[in-house]
Amino acid sequence: MIVIIIVNWNGIDDTLECLESLMRLRTENFRVLVMDNGSTQSPVDAVKSWAANGLEKAPLHPSWRHDLAGPRTHEATWQHISAAEPWDDEFLVTLVEIGWNSGFAHANNVGMKLALDNPDVDQIWLLNNDTIVLPDTLNELVQLAESDSRYALIGSTLVYYHHGDLVQAIGASYNLLTARVEQIANKTKISEIAPPEMIEPRIDFVVGASMFATRAFVESVGLLDDKYFLYFEELDWAKRLRPDQKLGWSPASIVYHKEGASIGTDSMKRNSPVAVFYANRGLPIFYAKWHPALFPVVVLKIIFNILRFALRGDFSSLKACWKGALSGLSAIFSRSSETTATKGPPHLESLSIRDIMFRNHR
Repeated sequence: MIVIIIVNWNGIDDTLECLESLMRLRTENFRVLVMDNGSTQSPVDAVKSWAANGLEKAPLHPSWRHDLAGPRTHEATWQHISAAEPWDDEFLVTLVEIGWNSGFAHANNVGMKLALDNPDVDQIWLLNNDTIVLPDTLNELVQLAESDSRYALIGSTLVYYHHGDLVQAIGASYNLLTARVEQIANKTKISEIAPPEMIEPRIDFVVGASMFATRAFVESVGLLDDKYFLYFEELDWAKRLRPDQKLGWSPASIVYHKEGASIGTDSMKRNSPVAVFYANRGLPIFYAKWHPALFPVVVLKIIFNILRFALRGDFSSLKACWKGALSGLSAIFSRSSETTATKGPPHLESLSIRDIMFRNHR
Protein backbone atom coordinates (compact mmCIF):
# COMPACT_ATOMS: atom_id res chain seq x y z
CA MET A 1 0.00 0.00 0.00
CA ILE A 2 1.08 3.58 -0.73
CA VAL A 3 0.19 6.39 1.68
CA ILE A 4 -0.01 9.94 0.32
CA ILE A 5 0.55 12.59 2.99
CA ILE A 6 -0.65 16.16 2.44
CA VAL A 7 -0.15 18.98 4.96
CA ASN A 8 -2.89 21.60 5.07
CA TRP A 9 -2.61 24.93 6.83
CA ASN A 10 -5.28 27.53 5.97
CA GLY A 11 -5.27 26.29 2.38
CA ILE A 12 -8.33 24.10 2.12
CA ASP A 13 -9.28 25.26 -1.41
CA ASP A 14 -5.87 24.17 -2.70
CA THR A 15 -6.07 20.94 -0.69
CA LEU A 16 -9.46 19.99 -2.11
CA GLU A 17 -8.24 20.61 -5.65
CA CYS A 18 -5.25 18.37 -4.96
CA LEU A 19 -7.50 15.68 -3.48
CA GLU A 20 -9.84 15.81 -6.46
CA SER A 21 -6.92 15.17 -8.80
CA LEU A 22 -5.84 12.23 -6.62
CA MET A 23 -9.29 10.70 -6.99
CA ARG A 24 -8.46 10.33 -10.70
CA LEU A 25 -5.21 8.43 -10.21
CA ARG A 26 -4.90 5.18 -12.10
CA THR A 27 -3.04 3.72 -9.14
CA GLU A 28 -5.13 1.22 -7.19
CA ASN A 29 -3.77 0.59 -3.70
CA PHE A 30 -3.27 3.96 -2.03
CA ARG A 31 -4.61 5.97 0.90
CA VAL A 32 -4.46 9.69 1.65
CA LEU A 33 -3.70 11.33 4.99
CA VAL A 34 -4.52 15.05 5.12
CA MET A 35 -2.65 16.51 8.09
CA ASP A 36 -4.35 19.73 9.20
CA ASN A 37 -1.79 21.90 10.96
CA GLY A 38 -4.11 23.96 13.15
CA SER A 39 -5.95 25.88 10.44
CA THR A 40 -7.82 28.96 11.65
CA GLN A 41 -11.09 27.35 10.53
CA SER A 42 -11.52 23.60 10.81
CA PRO A 43 -11.57 21.95 7.35
CA VAL A 44 -13.94 19.15 8.44
CA ASP A 45 -17.09 20.55 6.82
CA ALA A 46 -15.24 21.45 3.62
CA VAL A 47 -13.77 17.94 3.27
CA LYS A 48 -17.14 16.35 4.05
CA SER A 49 -18.85 18.42 1.37
CA TRP A 50 -16.08 17.75 -1.14
CA ALA A 51 -16.15 13.98 -0.59
CA ALA A 52 -19.88 13.87 -1.30
CA ASN A 53 -20.20 16.49 -4.02
CA GLY A 54 -16.76 17.16 -5.53
CA LEU A 55 -15.41 20.65 -6.13
CA GLU A 56 -17.83 23.55 -6.21
CA LYS A 57 -16.33 24.64 -9.51
CA ALA A 58 -13.76 23.10 -11.81
CA PRO A 59 -10.32 24.75 -11.72
CA LEU A 60 -9.18 26.69 -14.75
CA HIS A 61 -6.01 24.66 -15.17
CA PRO A 62 -5.91 23.05 -18.66
CA SER A 63 -5.38 19.59 -17.17
CA TRP A 64 -8.93 19.64 -15.82
CA ARG A 65 -10.25 19.96 -19.37
CA HIS A 66 -8.08 17.19 -20.74
CA ASP A 67 -6.24 14.67 -18.54
CA LEU A 68 -8.48 15.01 -15.49
CA ALA A 69 -11.84 15.39 -17.24
CA GLY A 70 -14.64 12.96 -16.44
CA PRO A 71 -15.78 11.17 -13.29
CA ARG A 72 -13.62 10.08 -10.39
CA THR A 73 -11.76 6.81 -10.66
CA HIS A 74 -12.00 6.30 -6.88
CA GLU A 75 -14.81 6.83 -4.40
CA ALA A 76 -13.86 9.50 -1.87
CA THR A 77 -14.66 7.65 1.35
CA TRP A 78 -13.30 9.59 4.30
CA GLN A 79 -12.95 9.79 8.07
CA HIS A 80 -11.94 12.46 10.57
CA ILE A 81 -9.58 11.74 13.48
CA SER A 82 -7.20 13.56 15.79
CA ALA A 83 -3.47 12.89 15.66
CA ALA A 84 -3.76 10.81 18.84
CA GLU A 85 -6.39 8.45 17.45
CA PRO A 86 -5.74 5.25 15.48
CA TRP A 87 -5.91 5.31 11.70
CA ASP A 88 -8.42 3.05 9.92
CA ASP A 89 -7.12 2.31 6.42
CA GLU A 90 -10.55 1.19 5.17
CA PHE A 91 -11.19 4.83 4.24
CA LEU A 92 -9.50 6.30 1.18
CA VAL A 93 -9.07 9.76 2.71
CA THR A 94 -8.38 10.51 6.38
CA LEU A 95 -8.39 14.05 7.75
CA VAL A 96 -6.03 14.18 10.75
CA GLU A 97 -6.29 17.27 12.95
CA ILE A 98 -3.00 18.02 14.68
CA GLY A 99 -4.52 21.02 16.47
CA TRP A 100 -1.69 23.54 16.15
CA ASN A 101 0.77 24.84 13.59
CA SER A 102 3.56 22.32 14.07
CA GLY A 103 5.45 22.94 10.83
CA PHE A 104 5.89 21.06 7.57
CA ALA A 105 8.32 18.46 8.88
CA HIS A 106 6.47 17.66 12.11
CA ALA A 107 3.08 17.32 10.37
CA ASN A 108 4.56 14.96 7.79
CA ASN A 109 6.24 13.00 10.58
CA VAL A 110 2.94 12.50 12.37
CA GLY A 111 1.50 11.20 9.11
CA MET A 112 4.45 8.91 8.46
CA LYS A 113 4.22 7.45 11.96
CA LEU A 114 0.54 6.66 11.40
CA ALA A 115 1.32 5.14 8.02
CA LEU A 116 4.27 3.02 9.11
CA ASP A 117 2.34 1.56 12.02
CA ASN A 118 0.50 -0.34 9.29
CA PRO A 119 2.70 -3.24 8.07
CA ASP A 120 0.97 -3.18 4.68
CA VAL A 121 2.44 0.25 3.85
CA ASP A 122 5.47 -0.08 1.57
CA GLN A 123 5.85 3.45 0.19
CA ILE A 124 5.05 7.01 1.23
CA TRP A 125 4.45 10.03 -0.98
CA LEU A 126 4.81 13.45 0.63
CA LEU A 127 2.87 15.84 -1.60
CA ASN A 128 2.27 19.56 -1.20
CA ASN A 129 -1.34 20.61 -0.88
CA ASP A 130 -0.92 23.34 -3.54
CA THR A 131 -0.47 20.81 -6.34
CA ILE A 132 -2.48 18.78 -8.80
CA VAL A 133 -1.33 15.54 -10.34
CA LEU A 134 -2.08 13.60 -13.52
CA PRO A 135 -3.64 10.12 -13.54
CA ASP A 136 -0.27 8.36 -14.03
CA THR A 137 1.84 10.61 -11.80
CA LEU A 138 1.97 8.12 -8.93
CA ASN A 139 2.30 5.05 -11.17
CA GLU A 140 5.45 6.55 -12.67
CA LEU A 141 7.01 6.99 -9.23
CA VAL A 142 6.16 3.43 -8.23
CA GLN A 143 7.52 2.04 -11.49
CA LEU A 144 10.87 3.76 -11.02
CA ALA A 145 11.13 2.72 -7.35
CA GLU A 146 10.48 -0.90 -8.24
CA SER A 147 12.97 -0.87 -11.12
CA ASP A 148 15.93 -0.53 -8.75
CA SER A 149 15.88 -1.31 -5.02
CA ARG A 150 18.59 1.31 -4.43
CA TYR A 151 16.12 4.14 -5.02
CA ALA A 152 15.23 5.58 -1.60
CA LEU A 153 13.83 9.03 -2.45
CA ILE A 154 12.35 9.94 -5.83
CA GLY A 155 11.16 13.29 -7.10
CA SER A 156 8.65 14.27 -9.76
CA THR A 157 8.82 16.78 -12.59
CA LEU A 158 7.48 19.89 -10.86
CA VAL A 159 5.82 22.26 -13.30
CA TYR A 160 4.64 25.78 -12.58
CA TYR A 161 0.85 25.61 -12.21
CA HIS A 162 0.33 29.06 -13.70
CA HIS A 163 3.06 29.04 -16.34
CA GLY A 164 2.23 26.47 -18.99
CA ASP A 165 4.92 23.85 -19.56
CA LEU A 166 7.72 25.58 -17.63
CA VAL A 167 9.53 23.36 -15.16
CA GLN A 168 9.97 24.54 -11.57
CA ALA A 169 12.41 21.77 -10.66
CA ILE A 170 13.34 18.14 -11.31
CA GLY A 171 15.47 17.96 -8.20
CA ALA A 172 17.87 20.40 -6.61
CA SER A 173 21.58 20.83 -5.95
CA TYR A 174 23.21 22.64 -3.05
CA ASN A 175 26.53 24.50 -3.07
CA LEU A 176 28.02 24.31 0.42
CA LEU A 177 30.52 27.13 -0.21
CA THR A 178 27.92 29.64 -1.36
CA ALA A 179 24.91 28.27 0.57
CA ARG A 180 22.96 28.45 -2.64
CA VAL A 181 20.21 26.13 -3.90
CA GLU A 182 19.84 25.46 -7.60
CA GLN A 183 16.52 24.09 -8.77
CA ILE A 184 17.60 21.86 -11.63
CA ALA A 185 16.00 22.72 -15.00
CA ASN A 186 14.19 25.70 -13.49
CA LYS A 187 12.18 27.60 -16.14
CA THR A 188 13.08 25.05 -18.82
CA LYS A 189 10.35 23.68 -21.06
CA ILE A 190 9.33 20.10 -20.30
CA SER A 191 10.24 19.05 -23.84
CA GLU A 192 13.80 20.38 -23.43
CA ILE A 193 14.94 18.78 -20.17
CA ALA A 194 17.81 16.31 -20.21
CA PRO A 195 17.36 12.55 -19.60
CA PRO A 196 17.61 11.02 -16.09
CA GLU A 197 21.12 9.63 -16.58
CA MET A 198 22.37 13.21 -17.01
CA ILE A 199 20.22 14.70 -14.23
CA GLU A 200 20.35 12.23 -11.34
CA PRO A 201 24.10 12.67 -10.62
CA ARG A 202 23.42 16.38 -10.08
CA ILE A 203 20.60 15.90 -7.56
CA ASP A 204 21.59 16.63 -3.95
CA PHE A 205 18.02 16.49 -2.65
CA VAL A 206 14.47 15.91 -3.79
CA VAL A 207 12.28 19.03 -3.71
CA GLY A 208 9.72 18.80 -0.91
CA ALA A 209 6.65 19.46 -3.04
CA SER A 210 6.78 15.82 -4.18
CA MET A 211 8.95 13.33 -2.27
CA PHE A 212 8.34 9.62 -2.83
CA ALA A 213 10.05 7.52 -0.16
CA THR A 214 10.35 3.80 0.42
CA ARG A 215 9.57 2.28 3.77
CA ALA A 216 13.09 0.85 3.90
CA PHE A 217 14.57 4.34 3.57
CA VAL A 218 12.43 5.91 6.30
CA GLU A 219 13.06 3.05 8.69
CA SER A 220 16.80 3.13 8.03
CA VAL A 221 17.42 6.90 8.43
CA GLY A 222 14.47 8.12 10.46
CA LEU A 223 11.83 10.80 9.95
CA LEU A 224 12.28 14.42 8.91
CA ASP A 225 14.11 16.66 11.39
CA ASP A 226 11.31 18.86 12.71
CA LYS A 227 13.71 21.36 14.27
CA TYR A 228 13.79 23.09 10.85
CA PHE A 229 10.01 23.72 10.92
CA LEU A 230 10.14 24.67 7.22
CA TYR A 231 12.89 24.45 4.55
CA PHE A 232 16.14 22.45 4.70
CA GLU A 233 14.38 19.32 5.93
CA GLU A 234 14.57 17.79 2.41
CA LEU A 235 18.31 18.43 2.17
CA ASP A 236 18.81 17.08 5.67
CA TRP A 237 16.85 13.92 4.80
CA ALA A 238 18.88 13.33 1.65
CA LYS A 239 22.14 13.76 3.59
CA ARG A 240 21.18 10.70 5.61
CA LEU A 241 21.14 8.30 2.65
CA ARG A 242 23.19 5.16 3.16
CA PRO A 243 25.85 4.18 0.58
CA ASP A 244 23.51 1.54 -0.87
CA GLN A 245 20.71 4.07 -1.42
CA LYS A 246 20.26 6.77 -4.04
CA LEU A 247 18.06 9.64 -5.16
CA GLY A 248 15.97 9.46 -8.30
CA TRP A 249 13.82 11.50 -10.64
CA SER A 250 10.80 10.24 -12.58
CA PRO A 251 10.40 12.39 -15.72
CA ALA A 252 6.82 11.34 -16.50
CA SER A 253 5.63 11.90 -12.95
CA ILE A 254 4.14 15.35 -13.55
CA VAL A 255 3.11 17.54 -10.61
CA TYR A 256 1.68 21.02 -11.24
CA HIS A 257 2.76 23.23 -8.33
CA LYS A 258 1.32 26.59 -7.31
CA GLU A 259 4.44 26.99 -5.14
CA GLY A 260 4.38 28.45 -1.68
CA ALA A 261 0.65 29.08 -1.52
CA SER A 262 0.60 28.94 2.30
CA ILE A 263 3.45 31.40 2.86
CA GLY A 264 3.22 33.64 -0.21
CA THR A 265 6.31 32.42 -2.04
CA ASP A 266 6.63 32.59 -5.82
CA SER A 267 10.10 32.15 -7.34
CA MET A 268 8.82 33.65 -10.57
CA LYS A 269 8.64 36.87 -8.50
CA ARG A 270 10.04 37.35 -4.99
CA ASN A 271 10.02 35.35 -1.80
CA SER A 272 7.76 36.53 1.02
CA PRO A 273 9.20 37.69 4.35
CA VAL A 274 7.89 34.45 5.88
CA ALA A 275 9.91 32.43 3.36
CA VAL A 276 12.96 34.64 4.00
CA PHE A 277 12.61 34.04 7.75
CA TYR A 278 12.57 30.26 7.45
CA ALA A 279 15.30 30.08 4.81
CA ASN A 280 17.67 32.02 7.06
CA ARG A 281 16.51 30.12 10.13
CA GLY A 282 17.31 26.74 8.60
CA LEU A 283 20.73 27.82 7.34
CA PRO A 284 22.61 27.83 10.68
CA ILE A 285 20.76 24.72 11.88
CA PHE A 286 21.82 22.75 8.81
CA TYR A 287 25.47 23.81 8.88
CA ALA A 288 25.81 23.30 12.63
CA LYS A 289 24.50 19.78 12.21
CA TRP A 290 26.30 18.66 9.06
CA HIS A 291 29.20 21.03 8.31
CA PRO A 292 30.26 22.93 11.45
CA ALA A 293 33.68 23.66 9.97
CA LEU A 294 31.93 25.67 7.25
CA PHE A 295 29.92 27.81 9.69
CA PRO A 296 31.68 30.99 8.49
CA VAL A 297 29.76 30.47 5.24
CA VAL A 298 26.55 30.94 7.24
CA VAL A 299 27.74 34.23 8.71
CA LEU A 300 28.80 35.57 5.32
CA LYS A 301 25.57 34.43 3.68
CA ILE A 302 23.38 36.12 6.26
CA ILE A 303 25.41 39.35 6.04
CA PHE A 304 25.10 39.19 2.25
CA ASN A 305 21.34 38.71 2.50
CA ILE A 306 20.93 41.61 4.90
CA LEU A 307 22.95 43.93 2.65
CA ARG A 308 21.01 42.77 -0.41
CA PHE A 309 17.65 43.53 1.21
CA ALA A 310 18.95 46.86 2.52
CA LEU A 311 20.08 47.96 -0.96
CA ARG A 312 16.68 46.99 -2.32
CA GLY A 313 14.93 48.95 0.41
CA ASP A 314 13.13 45.74 1.34
CA PHE A 315 13.17 46.24 5.10
CA SER A 316 10.46 43.68 5.86
CA SER A 317 12.65 40.97 4.32
CA LEU A 318 15.73 42.40 6.05
CA LYS A 319 13.99 42.10 9.42
CA ALA A 320 12.77 38.60 8.55
CA CYS A 321 16.30 37.56 7.61
CA TRP A 322 17.76 38.83 10.88
CA LYS A 323 15.00 37.33 13.02
CA GLY A 324 15.29 34.03 11.15
CA ALA A 325 19.03 33.83 11.76
CA LEU A 326 18.52 34.52 15.48
CA SER A 327 15.80 31.89 15.66
CA GLY A 328 18.09 29.37 13.95
CA LEU A 329 20.90 30.07 16.42
CA SER A 330 18.44 29.66 19.27
CA ALA A 331 17.32 26.29 17.88
CA ILE A 332 20.95 25.13 17.74
CA PHE A 333 21.51 25.84 21.42
CA SER A 334 18.14 24.47 22.47
CA ARG A 335 18.05 20.84 23.56
CA SER A 336 14.69 20.24 21.92
CA SER A 337 12.61 21.62 19.08
CA GLU A 338 11.65 25.28 19.44
CA THR A 339 8.15 24.44 18.27
CA THR A 340 5.62 23.44 20.92
CA ALA A 341 1.84 23.37 21.12
CA THR A 342 1.86 26.26 23.60
CA LYS A 343 4.51 28.41 21.93
CA GLY A 344 3.45 27.92 18.33
CA PRO A 345 5.68 28.33 15.30
CA PRO A 346 9.09 30.02 15.73
CA HIS A 347 8.25 33.04 13.58
CA LEU A 348 5.73 34.25 16.16
CA GLU A 349 8.48 34.78 18.70
CA SER A 350 10.49 37.98 19.01
CA LEU A 351 14.10 36.96 19.49
CA SER A 352 17.15 38.93 20.49
CA ILE A 353 20.78 38.11 21.19
CA ARG A 354 19.90 38.14 24.91
CA ASP A 355 17.24 35.48 24.29
CA ILE A 356 19.77 33.22 22.58
CA MET A 357 22.32 33.61 25.38
CA PHE A 358 20.00 33.10 28.33
CA ARG A 359 16.72 31.41 27.32
CA ASN A 360 18.12 27.86 27.50
CA HIS A 361 19.97 28.31 30.81
CA ARG A 362 17.24 29.67 33.05
